[in-house]
Amino acid sequence: VIVAPLASEHTGAIAVSYEARAFGIKRGPPVREARALCPGIAIRPARHDRYVQVHKLLLAEIERRLPLAKVYSIDEAACRLNRSEATPEAALPVARAVRQGIAENVGPSLRASIGLAPTRLLAKLAAELEKPDGLTVLTMDDLPGRLLDLPITDIPGVGPGMSARLARAGVHDFLSLWKLQPKQARALWNSVQGERFWYALHGFETEEPETVKSMIGHSRVLSRDHESPERARIVARALLLKAASRLRHYGMYASTLSASVRLRP
Repeated sequence: VIVAPLASEHTGAIAVSYEARAFGIKRGPPVREARALCPGIAIRPARHDRYVQVHKLLLAEIERRLPLAKVYSIDEAACRLNRSEATPEAALPVARAVRQGIAENVGPSLRASIGLAPTRLLAKLAAELEKPDGLTVLTMDDLPGRLLDLPITDIPGVGPGMSARLARAGVHDFLSLWKLQPKQARALWNSVQGERFWYALHGFETEEPETVKSMIGHSRVLSRDHESPERARIVARALLLKAASRLRHYGMYASTLSASVRLRP
């Protein structure tokens, strides 16, 4: 299965199931390329309102067993364990109960990857180690050994720009990243966020500052039928309506509106 923003052979997939990935299908290339790789592929239109509904069901199911510490996105959240749950022996049954609850009360086709670790960053990395249905524990004794093969670009907070900056400083792999000192990380990130990152990576949780939503954006790859200015205007208006709907959901007003167009190769 792939999800596309609209019914067109020229638009690109915005989500790809694990089964489709086995055929070499990735996000971005046109739907027709996905059909060539897997003739029986199912293409479903995006339903953002439905995703928000399922998101709320997921959070409610998780909160039946654990308090949510932070919601990162529509399909990712962190929970803080209390002292009696903070050992692997005590935490694993809770994690399994969360996963079972999702399957029984939200949907059996929703698979949850869960990471248990001393910090939210390490728990995220643990969850990424085994997908789509993993349950991975990282303890202080596992560091850094179990993460040495992890590309640093797979770590949250290390995007392309940060990766290039690290490379210029001689940091090309996880071990060299691990060996940095807190003040070096602060200098490389050019902010205190680098030091927070260092402590989280080494198993010491620090409080994350509250983030304030400052931008809502939507984009779409225009189909061949919508590449004229008149048709593109219709798509732009549809994207604006979606953004306005999200603004209302958050109880916010817009102060600036910007639109950009990027030509395909």
